[in-house]
Amino acid sequence: MTQALQALSIKAPGYLGLNTQASSVELNPNYCLSADNVVIDKSGRLAARQGWQYMTTAGVDVNLKGGVTLTETDGTVRHVSWSDTTFYEGCETLTAITPTTTDTIEDGNWSVAVLNDHLFFFQDGYLPLVYTYESGSLEFETIDGHPHSTGTAPAGSICASVYGRLWVAGVTDDKLTLHFSDLLEGVHWNTGTYGSLTLTSVVIDGDDEITGIAGHNGYLIIFCKNNIVVYQDGDNYQSTMNVTTLTLVDVIKGVGCVSQETIQNVGDDLFFLSRTGLRSFGRTVQEKSQPLRDMSLNVHDDLINALDQQDHKYIRSVYSPEYAYYLLLFPELQTIYCFDTRSQLDTGGLRVTRWTKQTHEAMCAYDQDVYFFQTQGVAKYAGFQDNGDDYEIKYATNFLDFGDSSLTKILKKISITTVGGVGQRLVVRPAFDYKTYTDDYLYTLTGSPVYEYGVAEYNVAEFSSGLATDSTRASVGGSGNLIQIQIVADITGFELALQKIDLFVKTGRII
Repeated sequence: MTQALQALSIKAPGYLGLNTQASSVELNPNYCLSADNVVIDKSGRLAARQGWQYMTTAGVDVNLKGGVTLTETDGTVRHVSWSDTTFYEGCETLTAITPTTTDTIEDGNWSVAVLNDHLFFFQDGYLPLVYTYESGSLEFETIDGHPHSTGTAPAGSICASVYGRLWVAGVTDDKLTLHFSDLLEGVHWNTGTYGSLTLTSVVIDGDDEITGIAGHNGYLIIFCKNNIVVYQDGDNYQSTMNVTTLTLVDVIKGVGCVSQETIQNVGDDLFFLSRTGLRSFGRTVQEKSQPLRDMSLNVHDDLINALDQQDHKYIRSVYSPEYAYYLLLFPELQTIYCFDTRSQLDTGGLRVTRWTKQTHEAMCAYDQDVYFFQTQGVAKYAGFQDNGDDYEIKYATNFLDFGDSSLTKILKKISITTVGGVGQRLVVRPAFDYKTYTDDYLYTLTGSPVYEYGVAEYNVAEFSSGLATDSTRASVGGSGNLIQIQIVADITGFELALQKIDLFVKTGRII
C-alpha cells in the first residue's frame, strides 16, 4: 500500500555548483551533476550566463588567437589583437599593423606583458617585439630595434611584468633561467639592474623547466612544471623588488603550473592551473608538502580529463572582478570552466559551472568588461544570446533518495519556481535509478513582475524591477528508488534563474 504524498523542496537548486566527484546519493541536494552555460548569480541562484556579441563589425574571418588592452600614461586606451600572421588595432574596426622584424610570423601563440606604456611580445622561435606610442606615433618593432634598447633581449617564450620589470623565461636550451630587464625599462638588457636568475641548483629533483612567472604579496614566484620557487628581496619589498638582495624563501615540490596563461591575480590570492587541478598560491604556501586541497576538487577528474585532451600552451584564463569569476578556457574542447570567486565551500573548493560550445580562442578582462577573441574578431560578454543565436542551459540534480534508498518512489508532481524567462520553454526530464531520462515534460513560462530589494554586494544595495517570477506545477510520472530531475531551456535573449524545485512523491513497498 502506498503511503501519503511526500515533498522534497530544493531551495536555490544548484547554488553549490557542479560536483561530479562525490557519490551522487550522498551529495547535498544543492549540488548538481549538470550545470551547463550557467553561473551562480549575486543572489546565490543558478542562472543563465550572459552570451557574447561581436564588437567587430567587418565580419571577415580574421581568426584571432589573442588580444590585450593597453592604457597609456595619458589615459588613451588601445586594443591590440592578433591572428597567426597579423596584428590588429581596434575593436569595431580592425586595422592591420605590421611589426618591423626579419621574421615571417606564422604562429599567434604570443606571451604578452604590459610595462608602463609598452606592450611586449615573446614567442619561441621569434624575435621579441615591442609596441608603443611613446614618440607620438606607433612604434612596433623588435626590442633590439627600438631606439632606446640596450643589449639583446632574451628570445624566450614566457614573459611577465612584475614589480616594475620585464621577466622572461623559456629560452631554448636554457629552460631554468629567468632573465629580468632594468627597472621600468623593458628594452634595457645590458644597463642598470638587469640580470638573470638560474634555478639549476634550486630545482634538483629531475628535469624541470620554468612555465610561469608572477608576483604576489612582495614575493617573486617562479612556477615550474613540477616545482614552485619563491624569492623575496632583502628589504621586504619597498615598492620595488631589489634584485641585488634576492633570497630564496621556499621551494614547493610536487606541484607546478602548466602554463603562464592560467596564472591570475584573484583579489588577495593567486590562481594557477597545475597538472592536478586549479590551485591557489596562498593555500599552497600554507599547506606545502601536506596533502593539498584542490580549488577544483568538485570537478577534479573532469578537469584532468580536459587537460589530457588539450595542448597546454593554448589553455587560456581570465579573472573578472566585475563578475567575480575565474574562467578557464580549453579551446580544443570548446569548453570554459567558470569558478565563482565570491566565497569558498566548506571543502575548500570553489563553486564551479561549465560553459559548452564556446568558440573563443582567448580572453581578456578590461575595466568592467570581458572580451573574447575568435574567428570574426573581438567579442564582448554581454546580452543573453551568442551573437544573435539562442543557447541551451542544462541543470541536473544528483540522484535523490528522500532519506531512504530502499523505498520505491512514485513521482507524482513537480513544481519549479523560476525568475525571469517570460515566454521561454522549459523541458523537465525525470530519471530513475541511474537510468537515462524517460519522458520530456514541456512548460512555457508566463511569469508575473517581481521586485527584489536588499540584494547587496560590497555594501551597495541593488533594486531590480525588470524580472518576472513563474511557478509551474504539473503532473509527471515514473518510479524508482532514486530520482533525478534534469531541466533544459533555450536562452532566447532574456535572463533565467532557478529559484526552487519541489518534488512530490508517494513511497511504495520496501525492496
